[in-house]
Amino acid sequence: MNFKEQIRKFSYPINQLLFMVALFSWVVYLELQTITMFQLYLPSFGFVSIRLFCYVLLVLKGMSELVEFIKEKEYKQLKISTLIPFFCGALFVVLGLSIAVITKNTVIFDTCFLIFSARNQDLQKVMKAFILMQIIIMFACIIGNLLGILPERTSARPGMIRRYALGYSWTNFPAQMFFYLTLMLFFVRGLSFKWWDVLLTISGAIFWYVITDTKNPFALGILFILLSLLIRKWSAFFERSFMRGLATAFTPVLSTVFLALNYFYQSDSVFLKRLNLLLSNRLFLGSSGINNYGISLAGQEIEFIDNITKFERRNDDLPYNFIDSSFINILVSKGIILYLVVVTCFTLIIYRLMKAKHIIGALAVVFVVIHSTFDPQLLDLWFSPFPLFIGKLFSRKNTDKKMNWWQATSRSL
Repeated sequence: MNFKEQIRKFSYPINQLLFMVALFSWVVYLELQTITMFQLYLPSFGFVSIRLFCYVLLVLKGMSELVEFIKEKEYKQLKISTLIPFFCGALFVVLGLSIAVITKNTVIFDTCFLIFSARNQDLQKVMKAFILMQIIIMFACIIGNLLGILPERTSARPGMIRRYALGYSWTNFPAQMFFYLTLMLFFVRGLSFKWWDVLLTISGAIFWYVITDTKNPFALGILFILLSLLIRKWSAFFERSFMRGLATAFTPVLSTVFLALNYFYQSDSVFLKRLNLLLSNRLFLGSSGINNYGISLAGQEIEFIDNITKFERRNDDLPYNFIDSSFINILVSKGIILYLVVVTCFTLIIYRLMKAKHIIGALAVVFVVIHSTFDPQLLDLWFSPFPLFIGKLFSRKNTDKKMNWWQATSRSL
């Protein structure tokens, strides 16, 4: 092996470096601006600058991959079967651009661009970096709040139950973030998670439940940990083909059932009324969104009013119309095409994880789907990197059998 080959072997591939810098520049800024009180200290032009910086890096990444593609003469070995996923990914980006133009929500284009760019990245490394990033930001929010640098935002539930945000811009955000942290940690650990992983995640879930009184991520987080313990004890059972089939069918079945409940919701139905009450009015809000705005192919411009909007505008009389369910929100605001793409992609992701016998990883994505049925963070990359797994479905390379498909990398297109 000559010197150049040694350098090539041990150096970090330029396309991966460019992607990581672009991704985390964008994600960190969006998280600080969107869900933390650090937003008070960010310049008004900051996001535009970060976005342009991200675009430049991703374009450079694509150019470096094209150079590698030509240099290695891979065009001589092209097959239609390997080109189809790549061009599907390109269409995915075009879809994101179309939705961004129609809805005037340009973040969706950034998200689709980053997802497509993740097709040849090691998502295990990305997830480890996400865990570290989220822990740092979480402690920064808590410390900043305790020192008085970040103001406190509180809210109250009936019965005078006070809820605290501890440096985040709304009271439920830290609990939601910790739920995703739990999923990421167990995904990386797999069946080899330790007892202190269980202790720390349960302790953290209890802490944020007490502080924020946010029930959904707490209940789902505890259930996920318990099921992970169960899977580790009887892993052979969960690796069977019929369990793979059940897990694969989960996303389309749950999303379809929930869509039907929203579409056919009637307030005079005793069952649906009680279910809506149990789901904190989510059926009514989803049904109202569908009835008021309809369903389009590629989205529509909608001004959603949520609790943060009412707080910032100092007007509690504004009509709350935000659709909390990610799936229903995507369907109404971003169109049926993206809705079907997202449901299909998460179905395939779970199938491939089960096929690779990464049962804990598949369980984590199942819980992402469950959580997203009731909460709006599914495509929000500043909450978690799980949407990036969609990009792996657009990979042109065949996966190395000795490597997990979500870790497979390429310097080329």
